[in-house]
This record gives sequence, structure tokens and C-alpha cells, in this order.
Amino acid sequence: MRRSYNTTAVLAVVTSLVVCESVLAHSEHNEEPVWEYTVGAGFLHVPNYLGDDASQVILAPSIKATDGAHWSIGFIEGIQYTFNPEQSWQWGLAVAPFLGRDTDGSNPLRVAGKNTDDLIGLGKTDTAVTLRAFTQTKVGAWSFNARLQQTYTNDVQTRASVGVRRSAVVSTKGPPLITSIGVRLRLGDQATMESLVGVTAEQSAISGLDSYRPDSGIVAVGLNGVVILPLSRSLSVLSTFSVEHLGDELTDSSLVDTRGNELQTSVGLFISYKLGQKQSR
Repeated sequence: MRRSYNTTAVLAVVTSLVVCESVLAHSEHNEEPVWEYTVGAGFLHVPNYLGDDASQVILAPSIKATDGAHWSIGFIEGIQYTFNPEQSWQWGLAVAPFLGRDTDGSNPLRVAGKNTDDLIGLGKTDTAVTLRAFTQTKVGAWSFNARLQQTYTNDVQTRASVGVRRSAVVSTKGPPLITSIGVRLRLGDQATMESLVGVTAEQSAISGLDSYRPDSGIVAVGLNGVVILPLSRSLSVLSTFSVEHLGDELTDSSLVDTRGNELQTSVGLFISYKLGQKQSR
């Protein structure tokens, strides 16, 4: 299957959905941990690839199962285990798929937008596996999180991120709005940067871009958030947004400088339905 869509944006949306579900479940301390299953789908407006100045609309499905405590299993986020879910400070491990990036511009999930030929002649990143360690601590409505991951593609890529979020419940005449808004800094090693914007001498001759070999550094820093409207105990409507500024190693590249944009935005609208319900003690 060919892929050129913004994997980072999709993962960001999935992360937002997980954050929302954790906010909804925060006050449910007197319930037995039993498995719940959530299915959802929506539309996501994202750049064609990280750094592009053109966007597309994709259909983004979401499937998740959780025991409400240690285990969480999702189609995109993979298998995640939290060692101390009842504590204000948490940490855990995860293994997840990495969708990679192809160069022909096709996307089976695209419902609006056009193919891009920006990546023709550049390096392809195959589908792979990501191992991730994460930690999070909560102080009132605030949460601070960090994660470190390695992706085993053509080269081993190491990425890290740190962020802070604030959750709140906004009263309305109808159902309350649940919000979670935060800032995040993402970092990458040289292998990560080269997979995103690197151009070898051979690729330069084919693509028409100047040769470029980035160093490790900041991938992006920006604001992201989600607003959830619970229509019932099972059905929810979610909207997401993300605004990020790419780091210097990406913006200085010939790819982003001549064909892209240093400011990356995405918005999404989703419907989520919970198939299982926790049982009271």
C-alpha cells in the first residue's frame, strides 16, 4: 500500500482521542476494570507530508480496546502498558506500527486533495515497528508528559517529545464540553531528520532539490488540543486541532524551503462510540 500522508498528524489525533477518554474516566474511581471497546471515524485536514504547503482531507478510522487500567490496544497507537495507572505519576511502555512514507503521492484514505510529486526521487521509509517509553504526571488540571521512542526502519530512528496540557470541563446549556489543550516540543536524531528532509547527491539529481544533510534537532514545537462533546454515555463528538512550527533543521532544507511551509496545521472532526461500559462495584 502506498502512503504519503502525514503520519505524525494521524498519531497526534489518536493521542488526542486517548487524552479525551482519560479525562472522561478520571472521576470514575469506583468502577471495576473491565474491557471497553471504542470505535470511531472522522475527517482530518492535514498537510500531504510533514513540511508540505499543500493539504488533503483523509478519512481516519479509530479502533481501541482498554481494560481501564494497565492495558490499551489500538489500531494506530499499538499495544500500551501502564505500570501504575492509579498514581498521579505514571509510566509505561508501548509497541506500535510506524506507517512510513512513500514518494508517489497516492493515499487510499484521501477523500479530498490532490497527489503531490514533491517527494519523487527522495528516500522512502518502509513500514516498521516503534518501541516507546512514556511518563506522565498530573497536578490538578495540568498534566506533564514525556516520551522516548525508537523506530526500526532503514536506520534506527530516535525521537523524543515533552509536553504540558490543561484539561477543563466547560458548562453549557446542553452537555458539558470537555477540553484538553497543550503545547509540545518534538525532537529527532540525525536519522529521523534525514528520513524527513535529507537529500543525497543521487536524490538531488533526480528530484531537482539541492543536496542537504540535516543534523539532529527540533522537529517541531506547537499547540494542540481537543474538544469533546458527550452526547450520551456511549456516543461522543470530538474536534481536534494542531498548529506547529518546524525546527531549523527542517526549515533550512531544500525540500521545505522550496516546496513546503514551516507552519503546519491540522484540524479534525470525529465521532466516537463506546461499545462496552464499566460496571459499578
